[in-house]
Amino acid sequence: MNSQNKTKQQSHADNCQQLVECLVDFAFHHACSTHRGALATNGMTFVFGNDGYDESLESQREVELLREALTAEGIQEVAFATEIKEGYSWGMLLEGDHEDWVNDNLSSLWVEACSDAGGEE
Repeated sequence: MNSQNKTKQQSHADNCQQLVECLVDFAFHHACSTHRGALATNGMTFVFGNDGYDESLESQREVELLREALTAEGIQEVAFATEIKEGYSWGMLLEGDHEDWVNDNLSSLWVEACSDAGGEE
């Protein structure tokens, strides 16, 4: 791979990271009553959770389970971030339109995460 392609890939990765940081901030400030979900646009899917990520073992386990499920489905995660001030919300960008798949599976992953962590549903 030549240096020009590496630069383009790094630029894309940086743009995705900046985008997920903005989207997770938006989810925290404008969609906090929605505990989790996914939205797809322009060939990317934004997945988010508003459930106390930094302090919640259940939320952290949910993200682990999601990553395992994404890998099993062959879905690529391209960026991840938490809300910067409080770490309450998390978000990730996926390559491709996987909104339906994520929305069909996210709640059950939360239930499994709560069960694994001994928390409440």
